[in-house]
Amino acid sequence: MTMQTKRVKAGFIILAVMIVLLTLSIVAVVLVDVYNYFGLADLLKENIADTPLLWYQMFTEGGPVELMQYAMNLASVIVLCLLSGIMLAKKHRYFGRFFLFALVVAFMLLEDTGNIRHLVRNVTTHLLGIEEGYRSELGILIEVAIYGAIGFLMVFSLVRIRKLLFIHKRAFKFLIAGYFVYGAVALASATRHFNDWHPRLGDAIIDRFNLLEIEAWQIASDHYADKGRRLGFYFIDNLFEESLELLGATLLFCGFLTLFLMMKNSAFVVPTGEDGGKD
Repeated sequence: MTMQTKRVKAGFIILAVMIVLLTLSIVAVVLVDVYNYFGLADLLKENIADTPLLWYQMFTEGGPVELMQYAMNLASVIVLCLLSGIMLAKKHRYFGRFFLFALVVAFMLLEDTGNIRHLVRNVTTHLLGIEEGYRSELGILIEVAIYGAIGFLMVFSLVRIRKLLFIHKRAFKFLIAGYFVYGAVALASATRHFNDWHPRLGDAIIDRFNLLEIEAWQIASDHYADKGRRLGFYFIDNLFEESLELLGATLLFCGFLTLFLMMKNSAFVVPTGEDGGKD
């Protein structure tokens, strides 16, 4: 295998490793939270009073899985800045396009870590005197609008480098797959309070497998019931959404990394007729 081939396949290796890690995490959740292998579920109950579930500890907001997602998005921003720098050194007009892409991904990372959409929604609905603004039609519309703005900027940035991606199809496939996964999760997240489909779906899965018959699940369910929440909401929001967001972030990073590595070897081709000049 040549060095060029190894570089091109780096993205596939990273994606495969992440899929294996996610799969092992979900297997661990099943073994511990459902079957109590090695008595680990009992250990969780002894040390965590309110939510003694492995899936909650691993996939909750700010937990290990989401932190890996943040790392992937941050790595994408760094790679995009490097791509912009390489293009600037070549005096190629694509440097501005990659820099724009870096800014958009950075904003996406900032929104994800700081939940900007929740802040805007809560402030707006509070000023308008709307109770339970997060469940209101306006609250849902605000979240959809913010996600839509990010989605538009991401698509716009992708379109701006389309000629490059049409030549380097490996990177293009990674990015398209990442867009599809992230887009689906964003739509699901923005509309999760519409008709309460998020908690309803989660509760249906929990009921289907009689998981509340397991003590740890019942403890967690009672904990959220006391707060007016439903365990099914967190089951979907944490376990499913965070897994898919990590997969989407990894796909995007693999696409940007593949493009960057191609730039450093003979596999890289600049689109015909775009060597500098006016945009």
